[in-house]
Order: sequence, then C-alpha cells, then structure tokens
Amino acid sequence: ALGPRATAPPEVVPSPLPKRPTAGELVAHSMSKAVAELLANDPGVRVGTDPEAVHKARVAVRTLRSHLRTFGRLLGSEPPFGERLRELGAELGEVRDREVMLDLLRDQANKLPERDRNGAAAIHVRLEAEIECAKQRLAAFMNTLNYVELLGNLVELAAAPKFNKLAELNAAQAAVELAQRPWRQLRKAVQALPDSPEVDQLHRIRILAKRTRYAADAVIPMAGRRAARFAAAAEALQTVLGDYHDAIVAEEWLRSTAGSGRKAYAAGALGALILARAEWMRARWPAAWDSLDRKCLREWFNT
Repeated sequence: ALGPRATAPPEVVPSPLPKRPTAGELVAHSMSKAVAELLANDPGVRVGTDPEAVHKARVAVRTLRSHLRTFGRLLGSEPPFGERLRELGAELGEVRDREVMLDLLRDQANKLPERDRNGAAAIHVRLEAEIECAKQRLAAFMNTLNYVELLGNLVELAAAPKFNKLAELNAAQAAVELAQRPWRQLRKAVQALPDSPEVDQLHRIRILAKRTRYAADAVIPMAGRRAARFAAAAEALQTVLGDYHDAIVAEEWLRSTAGSGRKAYAAGALGALILARAEWMRARWPAAWDSLDRKCLREWFNT
C-alpha cells in the first residue's frame, strides 16, 4: 500500500567497503546503514502496531545524530537538517518511552496481590491512552513536508556525503582516532562524578556511553572484534543506566497519576517496587563501568 515508501532507495543501501577504505568511505557506510534502517521501519511506524518498528527507527535516528556529532569533522559543512532530525527523535521517543514504561508497569503489577491488580489495570489504561496520543502526534509529524524533506536530506547524505580533505585519510588511522573522542568525554565525565551522583548526572553518563558505543560500532569494519567487544561493554553500561533512568521516570509518572482509592494504592505499591528496581540498577552501574574501563578493551585505539 505504501509503494516506494516501503523500501529504501538503491543509493542508500550500503555497498561493500573496499579493502583499504578512506575515513569518509567508512563513515558514509555506517551512516547509510542507519538511513536504510530508518526508511525500512517507516511503514511499521506509520501502521503503529509493532513497537519494534518504533524502537529500530529511534535507534537509527540516535545513531545518525551520534555519527554527525562524532564524525562531523569530516564533513565540509554542518548538515542543515540537524534540528529536524532531533525533532523526529523526540517524537519517536515520546512513543517508545511510554511503551517501555507500560511494559515495566505490567511486569511489576504481576508482583502485586490479586486484589490490587484492578487498580493497576486502571493505571495501564491511562498510559495506553497517552501512548495512542503520542502515536497520533508522531503520525502527524511524519505526514508533514518537513519530514519528507528530512528523508530527502538523509538520502542525499547517504548517497553523496560532502566530506572535506580529512575524509581522504586512511580509515584505520583517522576513524579510530575520531572514535576515541566520545570515549575520552565519557571517561572524563565519570571521573568528575561526586560520590553519590544525581539522577541527571547519571543520565548524562548514559548519553555519553551511547555515543561511545555508536562510534565503536562504526569502526568495527576496520578494528574488528576488539572494537566489537568495546562496543558491547559500552552498551552494557548504557543499558544499566537506561534501565535505572526508565525506572525513575516511571516512578515520577506514577506520582503524577496516582488518583484516589484503589488506583492510588496500586500506584503507591507499584512505585515502591519500581524504586527498589531503580536502586538495584543504580548499584550495578559502577561494575558495568569497571568492565568498560579496562585497558585491554582499548588496545585497538593504538592501531
């Protein structure tokens, strides 16, 4: 029914890298993969019945934004569509974050006594309504000229990125060097944390871990398994901090929707369970950081 919208244009599909790619060819390959992933999930996002489509589209947008930030030095000029890409990510996030929250609340509700589950079900209904509204806003955004122009910009970026002379350097040297930048930012931010970090501070660490992971993923074709292991460790840190942040957001949402009667009691009970989960996740993140901050995982930086 969607016709050409259901497939990525041929010029977006990543072509195999040459044996000795330039830094520009490596970055373009990774950005093409992300653009193709976004386009491939456009139909599923529009239909609105598969949460994975929203998740994959959001990851594609996050990857693109991260690459533009990490590898922007290779581009001749800053792409003019950065704000629209951010808006798309925000709209996808409004849906995805609520879907994740609903899964979390349903999982925790199973731990409540039977007599309290009706109150929890009423809470789920309200969140489902919010998800539906967020989906409608996302669909409206995707039907705007701004979104169509954004897709055109991204296809152009994937097909013919405008690189500068830095992009002509050997990928094994230049791209790996650029991939170190988000890692240095992450390590510096962790070292600057107080003994008991605030929620916002840990959320910042999560964002930097995500950028570090995406940068390492981009250079796997050159650095191989060593970069893949490093990216996996960064993903583990990102996941722990992400689960912690999701739990904190869910508990705050429950406070705002407590209502009265059985619904209020269920909201309080769910909030207590979720706060316990948040504290458990918070206690785990230092170990995830230690696993990432191993010298052996960074040996590929020196190649």
